[in-house]
Amino acid sequence: MRRIIPLFPLNAVLFPFAPLSLRVFEPRYLEMLQHCLDREDRLFGVSLIVAGDEKGASPEPHSVGCIAKILSVQKQAESDIVVVVRGESRFRILELDSELSYLRARVDELFDKSEYGDQSVASRVFDKFRTTYGEMGLVVQVEESLLEDATQVSYLIAAHLNRKNDDKQRLLEVDSVRERLLMEERWLDETLKSVKQAWKMERISRRNGRLRQR
Repeated sequence: MRRIIPLFPLNAVLFPFAPLSLRVFEPRYLEMLQHCLDREDRLFGVSLIVAGDEKGASPEPHSVGCIAKILSVQKQAESDIVVVVRGESRFRILELDSELSYLRARVDELFDKSEYGDQSVASRVFDKFRTTYGEMGLVVQVEESLLEDATQVSYLIAAHLNRKNDDKQRLLEVDSVRERLLMEERWLDETLKSVKQAWKMERISRRNGRLRQR
């Protein structure tokens, strides 16, 4: 499905099903926000910035981003608004339009490719996700019904992984649910190994740097 949407380039990656809180205060994005609120669908696009910055005149966005749906708007001051959005679906930018104060883009909606056995992979990777974050002292709480959808599991993990934006962008650009899950599994293995090594070094440090003799 092709459509034209307002575009909000950010130093963040938004994933489908994931929430994101945005502080909007620049005049051009306040104008964009009002345009979105005047529409019934309340949609705009979020894309990670390739070059430039959020406050620059014309930041360059990645070609793949995520459609955001406005859930709530809270005015902090006359020109300072906090917006909570939820990721809806991925898109690819076909053409940029800079005629207005804010960017617009003609985009093509992207769809995830699933295959038989994705759910078993999703269950395995989510268990590893929960174990890894448990080792970090964090509790992972999600609605059990979400775990029945491999696509949602892949995005849930992607949104919470402690990775750089470039890595998260790679996950967003992957069409295959299984490939996304397997990438996450590799990174979780790396994280778990690092966490265990950190715990080992801390135990050694507590013994004043002396290894216990067996």
